[in-house]
Order: sequence, then C-alpha cells, then structure tokens
Amino acid sequence: MARFKLRFLVWIGDKSYAIFLFHVFFTAGSRIILKQLVPEVSVPVLFVAGLLAGIAGPMVISWAALKHPLSALLLLGVRAPATTKGGRITASESSSCYSRFSLL
Repeated sequence: MARFKLRFLVWIGDKSYAIFLFHVFFTAGSRIILKQLVPEVSVPVLFVAGLLAGIAGPMVISWAALKHPLSALLLLGVRAPATTKGGRITASESSSCYSRFSLL
C-alpha cells in the first residue's frame, strides 16, 4: 500500500492537541453568534461554520500561546526551555510546534 503525505493535513495534525482542548468554545460560539445574527440559519451552514471555527480558532490560540512560556504553560500545559534561538524554532530543530516544549 502506497503511503503519501498531505502537508496541509500534517500541519493541522500538528496542532491537534490545541484543537482538542479548545474546539468546543469555538464551535458553540459560532453557533450562538450565527443564531443571533440569522435566526433562520440552516443546519448545514451551522455545521460548516462550526467546523471551520472549531479548527481555525484553536490554531490561533495555539499560535498565540506558544509566543510566551507562561501562556504556553497555562493554556497548553507545555513548559518552554530556558533558552531558544531568538524565540523562534528553526526547521532543523523539528517540524512540530510543540517539539521545543516538554509536557508537564
């Protein structure tokens, strides 16, 4: 069986922990906001909006939380190392956004 990698899915999968933690806030929030703005909104529209918000929202939270060690610890439960190269991950270090952090 041939194996193939879809970079987009690998990129989303790298953020799956944040999506798992925060998706419910964004899916519920999108439904509440859409129902307030358009009371007669259809179920398929709610589904697509919830799906997109439930994936994109937590990815933004993850990106923002990993900018600072304290927010990474409080929001994602990961501990940043004492030193980093200018606060940025280089491609040679790893492809995972959580690789420079250790779980508690």
